[in-house]
Amino acid sequence: MWERLRIKKNWLKKIEMICKKNKIDLGFSVFDLKSLKQLEHIEYKFIKIASSDITDLNLMNQIKKRNKWTIISTGMASEYEVIKASKIFKNKNFSLLHCVSVYPTPIKSINLKRMLKLKKYCSSVGFSDHSIGVTASIMAINLGAKIIEKHFTNNKYQDGPDHLGSLDPLDLKCITDYRNNFNKVLGDGFFNPKKKEIAMRKFSRKSIFAYKKIKKHQNFNYNNVIVRRPGIGLGAEYITKIIGKKSKYNFNVGEKIKL
Repeated sequence: MWERLRIKKNWLKKIEMICKKNKIDLGFSVFDLKSLKQLEHIEYKFIKIASSDITDLNLMNQIKKRNKWTIISTGMASEYEVIKASKIFKNKNFSLLHCVSVYPTPIKSINLKRMLKLKKYCSSVGFSDHSIGVTASIMAINLGAKIIEKHFTNNKYQDGPDHLGSLDPLDLKCITDYRNNFNKVLGDGFFNPKKKEIAMRKFSRKSIFAYKKIKKHQNFNYNNVIVRRPGIGLGAEYITKIIGKKSKYNFNVGEKIKL
């Protein structure tokens, strides 16, 4: 199975070309020094260190020399092991992924709060998601994950250990759309309404209108005025201020009240 599934050396240039053509940032999971050496003539952006290799300090030291953005998955790792790996990449551009190395990961075992604790050891954190569905990945984005790693398949029901917990094309679109809209939805936190919303006041807010004919010097009361849309006249907030006051003008039914 491993022989059938492993990336062949003659695929690498093809993968590089496809990624360039489709503007995809190319990265590789490297499990040994031989694989690392095969990347010498390939253009790529990042290297991923799998959870199984977080204690392979020699491999990590060699990866460090490549000066690539490095992503380290922390499944099965103790805090001591995470600290030791992080020290290798100190002052380098690297990220840590929270990961639970159980396939598929039950919801109750995901423990996303652990991801927050990884922040003190690196510049950015993410989540390597082996659970079923998209819920955990979306929650990780909400908690500040800058990277989501999840297996991808065109059919979740194929034979193999990882298909069930993988994303299909619709799932992938769901997560990427959510991430792309995340910061837009958060906005800038500015409290007061923006220009477009202010413009809506004319249509959505209420003004004071004559409900019946009102003669000059007649008192305003709740029977001869009414508050309703649109907001083109004296605002609804003035209703209590004019009740009992004398009108300076004659008003026909439906005419907006002016002072």
